Amino acid sequence: MNAGLSINNRAIFFLMAGYIWVLPVEGTVAARNTFFLLLVAAFVFFHSKPKERLYFPLIKQWTLYASIALFSINSALNPAYSLGEIKTEILIPLILFFLAANLIKSENDWRKFMGLIIIGNFVLVALSIIYNFTGEATKDGLTATINTGVGKYSTYMILVMPLMIGSIALERKRIFLALGIAALVLAGIASIYLTFNRQSFVTLIVELSVAATILFLMPAYRRYWPWCLGGSALLMSLFYFQYATKNPLAAQNLLWEIQSDVRWLTWTEVINHIKKNLMIGSGFGLRSFAFAFPDLAANSPFWHGHNLFINKAVQMGIPGLVIFIILIGSVFFKIIKGLKGSESIKIIALAGAAMIVGMVTKNMTDDFFYRETGYLFWLLTGAVIGVVQHQGLCTRTS
Repeated sequence: MNAGLSINNRAIFFLMAGYIWVLPVEGTVAARNTFFLLLVAAFVFFHSKPKERLYFPLIKQWTLYASIALFSINSALNPAYSLGEIKTEILIPLILFFLAANLIKSENDWRKFMGLIIIGNFVLVALSIIYNFTGEATKDGLTATINTGVGKYSTYMILVMPLMIGSIALERKRIFLALGIAALVLAGIASIYLTFNRQSFVTLIVELSVAATILFLMPAYRRYWPWCLGGSALLMSLFYFQYATKNPLAAQNLLWEIQSDVRWLTWTEVINHIKKNLMIGSGFGLRSFAFAFPDLAANSPFWHGHNLFINKAVQMGIPGLVIFIILIGSVFFKIIKGLKGSESIKIIALAGAAMIVGMVTKNMTDDFFYRETGYLFWLLTGAVIGVVQHQGLCTRTS
């Protein structure tokens, strides 16, 4: 089924392409916002014609999350900042999630959508590898990709990687296309290795392990799970070699290196603060951490908590953290309903589930779940849910 407005609309397709291609690149705010506004305007204009019923996935969870964020303004240390962040970090992600869920409706839509992701990924990965060979730093003295730092680039990569691996399976009958995507995935792993971002390999291992577990629980597909475990073993080897190259002494005692990480001291101090203020936070927005801990922010690299869940608790208290977990969990369980669908839908749902777990894992030692990478996450999850829903696998109520 592909009735009504979808990515097949030429104007929608080109605006979506522009948005996807500029989104991972820092310093493109004007272009990103222009494509976003035009995409919304085009959706509203073209949707008024077919009169198709709109789909509002998980609207109750989104409403509750937004309500808690708005309530946090009462205790916000900088109310004006928090209000602006609610618009930027909740309203825009909600719109992207909603648009993708209503535009990506079929396998054909998904293939076109993933085509845009793959083209954009090819450019960013190629530039990353070229910059590494030429010795050019892209930000903060480190090499990632065009105008983008290691943290955001590596987070972008762990979001798109499961979906690209899924595309290899989807396109396996088109052998040259599947081999081309596979080559790009391998190049992407090489570019991640060259960033020396250690958490990225941990995350990729977790994503593959999640995929292996799900495949093992599905008897008809159990024969594929050893491939995931084999990939995990390869990534573990790369992780060790990456670690040993960057810090040979630390590689001899990984446990000691982990235990001596400065994050533990920061997390302990912040968690003790949260225990004393369980029900209220410092206001929505990543920089509210710096308002709550000015000395820590001024005298260390920690202008935020370097942990997704700790940051949410600092901002909105335990109620806000719980609602955020419920929202992410609801997205995950909505997506895995696709495991009951056709083989193609199973592949898309499996990749989407791995991506969500990967996003959480990647942001356990930092927090890049905002702006570019946060927007990409909600766009991708909305697209996966859209395919599952419009194949008749989800109910229209949340």
